[in-house]
Amino acid sequence: MFNMVFFEKRARDLLFSALKGKKNCWDYFKKENNKYKSSGTFFFWGVDKKGRRVPLFQRDIEGKYKLFGESDSGEELLFDIDKESIAYAIKERRIIPSLFSSYLVINMARGVTGLGGYYQSDYLPEMQNKVLDVLSDIYPNENYSSIKSVKTDGYLSGMQVLTNVIEGAVFPVGPLEIMLQGMSYESYRSIENISVEESHELSMIETLFDLDLIEKDFSFVGNLCKSLKAYEVLDPIN
Repeated sequence: MFNMVFFEKRARDLLFSALKGKKNCWDYFKKENNKYKSSGTFFFWGVDKKGRRVPLFQRDIEGKYKLFGESDSGEELLFDIDKESIAYAIKERRIIPSLFSSYLVINMARGVTGLGGYYQSDYLPEMQNKVLDVLSDIYPNENYSSIKSVKTDGYLSGMQVLTNVIEGAVFPVGPLEIMLQGMSYESYRSIENISVEESHELSMIETLFDLDLIEKDFSFVGNLCKSLKAYEVLDPIN
């Protein structure tokens, strides 16, 4: 799949436009004085001589499209867009796959479910849909049911170990709240008794709102906390 969208010029152009400005993808445009402004990177990050990541974007250089980037120190990176050059650059650690390329190869091409952070359930389905649009346009006679069936809207809910009850409402507690309000040593040590399973369950106070079946009604939060014994176990703030 990677070969179909990266080494085919028309597919690469369509994908660049489709995901331009999208979260965890890329953005690139020309400014005044022939300067360019960019965010993210196009398929790969370059690696300069100091080992720092450098954004790469395709550019027409003497009639041939290449991946081009310039580090903050002015070092220019240039890579031919062909299988041998890209394979060699990866082997020599001159380029590293971007988040999009990693999902393309592992998640979409091989069907491995990606469970990452909270926002992944927003940006990964969009990547998937845009890739399907481009492939269907360039290769209309192919069957893409395997790509469509890949689950991309999941994420890890995270863990929550501390809550506070203020005027009957339950709020998650993090480092900022602890610094502002303090926490007793006994409450701090009580965290040791909280299992990983319990911490994931408590995070549902926030993540259950992502389910379409639950309306935006906070009344269920209190019952949820009581069922998880959040009041008794996780009320550490003095």
